[in-house]
Amino acid sequence: MNPRRRRGRPGFVLAGLWLVAVAGVASGDERTACAAPVAVGVLAPRGSRLADDLRRELESSRFAAVAVESDVAPDWPDQLKRPATDGFQHGVAVEEQAGRLTLFSRVPGSNGIQIRLVLPVDPSDRLARRRACLGIVEYLHALVENESPASGDPLGSRWAPPRPGASVQVRPPPPAGAAAAEPPGPSVVASPRFRVGPSESVPPPHPPSFAATSSSLGIGSTLDLGTGTPMLTSHLQLTWRLPLDSHFAICMRALWPVLGAQFRSGADDVRMWTFGAGASLQYTFAEAPARLFPFAGFSVGSSVALTEATSADATQGRQALTPNASVGLDIGLLYALAPSVQLFLELGAARGWLLFMHDRTEYERAVADSRSVHAAFGALFEI
Repeated sequence: MNPRRRRGRPGFVLAGLWLVAVAGVASGDERTACAAPVAVGVLAPRGSRLADDLRRELESSRFAAVAVESDVAPDWPDQLKRPATDGFQHGVAVEEQAGRLTLFSRVPGSNGIQIRLVLPVDPSDRLARRRACLGIVEYLHALVENESPASGDPLGSRWAPPRPGASVQVRPPPPAGAAAAEPPGPSVVASPRFRVGPSESVPPPHPPSFAATSSSLGIGSTLDLGTGTPMLTSHLQLTWRLPLDSHFAICMRALWPVLGAQFRSGADDVRMWTFGAGASLQYTFAEAPARLFPFAGFSVGSSVALTEATSADATQGRQALTPNASVGLDIGLLYALAPSVQLFLELGAARGWLLFMHDRTEYERAVADSRSVHAAFGALFEI
């Protein structure tokens, strides 16, 4: 065997290893460049929980979330019709009051934008927020993968702002060379990972169902003070709230005595318990998806006072049922603790009248013809 050839083999081996190392470094640099995160703008008001969730999902999916503080008014598309200086091509408008997320893209070479996707979302529901954010992220992945610099117009060239209340039609991409014949309007480009049919449309946004249309049952406690009794009484309150629309609701109540009144009238020791029922028409001053709902209402009701009087020598006793009718005014607050749970606080004042005048003692008349105030607090549960 030729010794020169044997001595030359290590040189060829070292040269091959050097070439492999250079190729590996070059491919690593290329992968690093390709892995640069895509900037996505997030238009949202300050302190938006929905925007915080969206930014977390974007960053965990290797997007760069660019926060843009905005009140996201109904004319927010017009606010973006200016040269792009904030470094993002795609963005998401967090319309928390309207209950929706809107994905849009800037049109290259112009100041217009194109609506890509509109997703309704309940901002007070944590699971609904997460589902909507994941849907936006998945669609962004499909959109970025579907873009190609070689295509003539990867992002579209027209923007038509959606009318209030109108749904955004979702259409597949037009065939090559047919972009000029496509009618103007917001559209969504389909991709292999996120496909939609030509007749599919995004449903219009809707407010959270609990505060707007769902009836609820509740339980609470009341404290009552009236002119006919010298002490505080308490009741267990059962409530059924039936919304009529986004503002008006009928609230029905039943009261069961927990703490009765005990006082002295002349020579008698009197104990009293009151059973009641009533209904009120309430007007709520806020709409979903708010968390705090102030309300005011007008109430009517009836109650029966069970009184037991015992004379000082315990030789005589009297039991009586004293009915009355009342009208009153209520004010209060509802707080959305969770999508299916609300806390309530209510203050009210009422005026009562004795229904049957025959054979009534002075304290029975005073109890029935009293003016009273009450405070109630408790929880409502969606049914």
